[in-house]
Amino acid sequence: MSTINILIAGAGTTGLMLALRLARAGVPFRIIERNRGPGQAPAAIVAQALAIEFYQQIVLAEQLIEHGINLPSPFELSFPHDDHDDCLLEQLSALGVEVEWGVALQQVEQHRDHVAVTLVKNGLREVCEVGYLCGCEGARGVLRNQHDLTFPSDSDNPLFYVADVVVDGPQRTNVYLRADRHQLTLMAPVRSGMQRLVGTVAPELLAQQNLTFEDERAGAEHRLATTLGKAHWMSTYRVHQHVAEVFRACLMLPGACTPLLKASA
Repeated sequence: MSTINILIAGAGTTGLMLALRLARAGVPFRIIERNRGPGQAPAAIVAQALAIEFYQQIVLAEQLIEHGINLPSPFELSFPHDDHDDCLLEQLSALGVEVEWGVALQQVEQHRDHVAVTLVKNGLREVCEVGYLCGCEGARGVLRNQHDLTFPSDSDNPLFYVADVVVDGPQRTNVYLRADRHQLTLMAPVRSGMQRLVGTVAPELLAQQNLTFEDERAGAEHRLATTLGKAHWMSTYRVHQHVAEVFRACLMLPGACTPLLKASA
């Protein structure tokens, strides 16, 4: 059985930021990710002032500002999530740290002074004794599910959609917001020629299955007074406030990446 001082399970923004801080401090650890590579979808795009302050501490702020798009909102930067994580991966690699891709956390057993974990890669199992396990897998991760670390929340929240859409013409760096009694629509820059749209789903579409951007296109164009091109992707979601009811020694649940990199909503 191998021994690990700190194991980070999950190489999203939270896991990568934690890994970078530990690496800079000279603390030994391993970081694993069940997926076989980094994500390619820019799920979140806006870095707030608090995030820039964190990056200043690890000498990353200037690099992000150089590659991002400054927004008119004070101290906010548009920097796509996938580009952001690629930047963190480059910093880790420069420090001699590599993410172990395709390694899944399968089982977690809590003991008094350590955690026994089972890892799986390509069907091969590895049992490790871990001093501290940091679960950065998200709300549906193995750690939360096996130890019943639930995230209860309300469920009667509005349904939102988020999409990245091509918009022709000069580069737009402004944020556009249209809000009325029943709907909200926001548009912000992602990359050159690409805009992030976030809005509440139209009331008449709430019961529709397999919602696509074409269902929302006419309403979004009307509210934003602009012509929108091809949608590269779209998803729907609800905003919840989750609070863990129980925490246990040696098992850590770093917060979601919201304080560091937020979705436009």
